[in-house]
Amino acid sequence: MSVLNQVKNLLFSVEEKNTSAIVVADKVVLNLPSGNKIVTMRGERLEAPFWIISILESKGLVKQEEPMLTINDILKVHHDETHKKSSRELSSLPDNFYFRTRKFFEDLEKKISEKPTPEAISQLKQSERLVNEIIEKRLTTILYIAISGRGEEQILGKMSPEEEALYRWVRLTINSWREILLGRRIG
Repeated sequence: MSVLNQVKNLLFSVEEKNTSAIVVADKVVLNLPSGNKIVTMRGERLEAPFWIISILESKGLVKQEEPMLTINDILKVHHDETHKKSSRELSSLPDNFYFRTRKFFEDLEKKISEKPTPEAISQLKQSERLVNEIIEKRLTTILYIAISGRGEEQILGKMSPEEEALYRWVRLTINSWREILLGRRIG
């Protein structure tokens, strides 16, 4: 499987993961494919795959318990990533950072398409710039470690699953390339 398909599958798996929400409507009835029904009342906690919770939230029926990413979350990650002690380190990312960032952009773009404001447009541009800088910093570190093979133990635990898939593919590709060039495995 290609690294791009791996990353797509990782992002899709987040959509399929269960998440929880609080019912804000008087009553929510979910008709399951099996013919069964789930009935929940206002104030109750509902667990379902993220994509189902997203649909229910868009209809005003539930409110996700895990808040979506905000510009402040992005600013914090950007600060942590740009103020590291060493360029060979990675800061820790919030859970599902790339997935949540993608949803943040989708929600902000939807808000802008419905009611464009200078503040929302500015926030989108600022967020895109910050996220791009985060990705560039992290990729630089990941590529250095993949090329040199030094420091892997320290950063693997701080990589997102998407970054780890890329790292392993790059590392394997570089090692195979070296082996083909030199006719032997070195290191």
